[in-house]
Amino acid sequence: MSSFIVIEGPNGTGKTTHSKRLVDELNYKNIPAKYLFDPGVEKDNPAMTIREIARQAQVSTKTELLLFLCSRSLLEDKIKECLDKGVNVICDRYIFSTLVFQGILKNREELISKLEFITEFIKPDFQIMLQAPAEILDDRINSRNKEKSKFERQLSTQDIVNAYNVVLEKYYPNTKVIESNRNIDIVFYDIYYNILNFIKSGDKNENNKSSKRCFV
Repeated sequence: MSSFIVIEGPNGTGKTTHSKRLVDELNYKNIPAKYLFDPGVEKDNPAMTIREIARQAQVSTKTELLLFLCSRSLLEDKIKECLDKGVNVICDRYIFSTLVFQGILKNREELISKLEFITEFIKPDFQIMLQAPAEILDDRINSRNKEKSKFERQLSTQDIVNAYNVVLEKYYPNTKVIESNRNIDIVFYDIYYNILNFIKSGDKNENNKSSKRCFV
């Protein structure tokens, strides 16, 4: 049976690097796996247009939230398609990050709680959050040879780290937390063996999912 696995965390924690390596390792072990992220990289992907509007345009926080949720919904279609084919999904961020960036950091947590359809999003079977001190994340982000994201320009890394911890404690207390401020291989194998053991166990009971208090 395939599993939906999410790797969360602030920028700079290594989510993308470890997620892609994880997929390669699982496929090498003949465990079908697919790397997905929002909005994806396919040509003519409507999610990319939606996210670009949300990132670049001067829109209200409510409009930004709804645009990101539309993008997540399109991602969900891809997740279900993979799971139906028996392929494990390793997803680079999901609803957890929506609660962080469009909820806690935009003071729209109450609005999200009133959106009934958000409870219909597919729930992760297993979720990991990578974390590291804000100063370490700042060093990693500043060393990248690319433009900072809208949120990196507008918000301090410490505020983002704090928001992730709020969402973790309030909505996802059963999420596995892994410190990414270590040797990259040590971090990877910590992630890998946690997920491999979960997949092999086939244990999809409620203890492995998000809290019942969470919107999703």
